[in-house]
Amino acid sequence: MLARLCNTQYQASTGVILTSVYQDSDSILLKGEHETEQSVYLKSEEFHEKLEQGELTEILPPPVHRVLNDRQKKAHQRKMLYVQTLCEIVDNSNGELKPSTEEAYERLKAVLIERHPELVYPNMPAKTTINAYWHQWVKNGYDNNVLMPKKRKSSTRLSTESEEFMISRIIKDWCDGVHDNKKACYRAYKDDVKKVNDETIQLASYSTYLRRLKTYSEHYNKLNNDATSDAERNQLLNTIGKRIKTDFPLERVEVDRMCPTLRLIDDDTGEITENMGIYVAMDAYSRYPIGVVVEFGQGENKESVTNLLRSTFESDEFLPAKGRPFELVTDNGAGFNNSIMRKLCNNLVINLKHNPANRPTMKPFVESFNNTLRKQFFEGYQVTLANGERVIGVPGYLPPRTGKEQQSKQPKQLASMFVSDFKKHLNRFLSEYVNTKHSMTGETPQERWDTKAMMRSSKRDNYDHVVSAFHVYLKPSQHKLQASGYITCYNQIFSSKDLKDLYSQMKTYGNELPSVSIQYCPFDARYVTVIGKHPKTKADICLVVPNRELDDMPFPVSFEELNGHKPKSFSVYMQAHKGEVTNQVESVLQTVKVRKKRSGKPVHSYEVNNAANLSAAERIQRSNEKVVNERTEYDANIAVVEDKPKHSETKQRHHQPNDNYDEGAEDLWND
Repeated sequence: MLARLCNTQYQASTGVILTSVYQDSDSILLKGEHETEQSVYLKSEEFHEKLEQGELTEILPPPVHRVLNDRQKKAHQRKMLYVQTLCEIVDNSNGELKPSTEEAYERLKAVLIERHPELVYPNMPAKTTINAYWHQWVKNGYDNNVLMPKKRKSSTRLSTESEEFMISRIIKDWCDGVHDNKKACYRAYKDDVKKVNDETIQLASYSTYLRRLKTYSEHYNKLNNDATSDAERNQLLNTIGKRIKTDFPLERVEVDRMCPTLRLIDDDTGEITENMGIYVAMDAYSRYPIGVVVEFGQGENKESVTNLLRSTFESDEFLPAKGRPFELVTDNGAGFNNSIMRKLCNNLVINLKHNPANRPTMKPFVESFNNTLRKQFFEGYQVTLANGERVIGVPGYLPPRTGKEQQSKQPKQLASMFVSDFKKHLNRFLSEYVNTKHSMTGETPQERWDTKAMMRSSKRDNYDHVVSAFHVYLKPSQHKLQASGYITCYNQIFSSKDLKDLYSQMKTYGNELPSVSIQYCPFDARYVTVIGKHPKTKADICLVVPNRELDDMPFPVSFEELNGHKPKSFSVYMQAHKGEVTNQVESVLQTVKVRKKRSGKPVHSYEVNNAANLSAAERIQRSNEKVVNERTEYDANIAVVEDKPKHSETKQRHHQPNDNYDEGAEDLWND
């Protein structure tokens, strides 16, 4: 017979606490808490009978609660707020409302929006999850401890910054590398983490590194394979985007440039435009295109990128979202990686992050939107012409070449839409896009933007408060400040009382007109920044000076437009448009006739030679005689041209310079 000691406590019906000090299969010895209390010896059958009758009640030990970390505490508090608020709603309904219904979930959501909006946005649990919390809580007697998060055995999840850093190294060392040594790539990644010396960058384990390497190498190869379908490409980009976590609008903005094969017709000259380029700024949180800029006949350049960043502060009644990005993710193209861009982001306090070029995995949100723009706008947008005819796709657009049947088509021959109509249709498409439910978020970009944008309001999101931050272009040479307090910049006059005071201050220490520098933004001629040096302290004195003729201009206008030129690029916002934007083209599509190119000399046809009964040798001789005659006439024309006097030198000698001409103005137009 085995005996064992135990310390289980029992409460008698009299209230006395007894503790078992000895127990075997036949009997049990219970001892009181105090020495004066008599011990009780009971047979096993008698002991179990007293337990069943309630004369003895076992006292259970207090539960040992887990120690929660800060993240687990927040998760537990969120769960408790959900179930307690739901309990309050159910109690107030007097039994008419069941907690597991859709109506109860909607009421819960409405109450939480008023009391705790942070519990609803951005990631309120689904109805099934709330119901699971409720049943678990009620089933365990409304015990709050049952909703504590379970302890995870896995390591801490990597932050977004750490994930992006690891992915960039995988692409650099593995995807773009020439060797297949995984351990060597991981060692290089560890060294890079140490060199960065950033607390936000966590070192991933080797197993995590291998999983990411396998996943992203497969994604990388598929995205860079021309045979990958658009549907599969979008799915891959969405999968990559899920790993990038953002909590509010403008936290991460990705920018990129796309070049659709489309030529348009200039509204003023009627001439065909050059190749098109479109710059896009995409907000990763809301999937909202907060900036879109169009250019013609240029490669990637810093001016158009400046205009794109400036357009993120613009809006209209159809695209109201605007603001200053916290982080700007770009590639290493010439337009994005330059001193102008770095200075601009420094002035606006924007974290600028560069990634390798042609890496869709590093900018999944804007890459996905570019695919949507190609398929749904350029190829699938419905255009109704003035004659009532309906056209699918933007007229004149050529999709990427996939077969020989498209080789003969030329964009110039297909140009038929005016620039103003294209801008209107693109604005219309973007307006429809931001008001359509997104498949990944379950909300429209406009709804997702409005929800969180109301919680953050800053003066720096207003363009009028940051206009001087865009003055990062320095006008060549020094300029003389006039006594009346004005200065000229690209044929525009800028003046203010502060500028006149600056003249008086600088003139005190010299006889000549003070020299100052001018910084400006090419796309906003309403203001410039004048920089003068204090004669004594040599400190810079910076003044934002308005254009004397543009006091009432409500929106920016470029220097090029004021001087009769076309701007390098333009945004798609409809500042001067009033009324509803429709997809009705205001004019009939134009047919542009392009002269067919001829190669080689004209020769006699096969039928003419046969009619003359010429032999093969005679045909060759006849053809050569024609070539000799043509060359003789051509040589004679050259001789005549060389004998003509050269008038260019004469014109140059008689040319008189214009005193009112601004020598620096040519630099802007020739860039």
